[in-house]
Amino acid sequence: MRWLYTMATTALVAALVVGCGSSAGDRLTLQFITFQDPQNGQTDSINGTAAEVDIVPDQCTDGSFEPFGETQATAVLMNNGGSDIQLDQVKINTSAAGSAPVTRNITKLLQGGRCSNNASQQCAADADCGGLAGGGTCMHSETDVTFLLFDLQTKLQVSPGTFDIPISFSGVDASDSRFTVQTHLTVTFAHFDNCP
Repeated sequence: MRWLYTMATTALVAALVVGCGSSAGDRLTLQFITFQDPQNGQTDSINGTAAEVDIVPDQCTDGSFEPFGETQATAVLMNNGGSDIQLDQVKINTSAAGSAPVTRNITKLLQGGRCSNNASQQCAADADCGGLAGGGTCMHSETDVTFLLFDLQTKLQVSPGTFDIPISFSGVDASDSRFTVQTHLTVTFAHFDNCP
């Protein structure tokens, strides 16, 4: 019987260790909503789930060179927790397209929930704002995060084709707890003609 108790205790401890810091909890706190075009005049296009990226710089028929530069994207994120999260990293894995994954440092504050009846009070749920009887509601806001998606070196190294590119965002809150959310973007790397 003692071995049965030992086995049950070991299984319980293992389950608790695996459960701590799980990505499911991270996704509940740090939420990815969509990608958007950064509206910066770049010729590469970004929409909610996909991107078209030119990988060949061309000379146009008039002798000029087509616009060719780095690719930026805007991610829309939401912090569903009470404590603010300082976003500090984005990881972009282009290995499926033949280029090395990259980790970029970014700096963006994702504000946590705030009470409608007291804008300085942090909250994760309505109960944190005094409940339903005359209390406020907990409001969470979306934050746009513009970041470098592909630099010139990556664009010149990738293979032509359409690839699922994993992207993750990570940051820490005031208690130094780290939160990470993973998503992906369907990217077509091709020779697009962007001449006037």
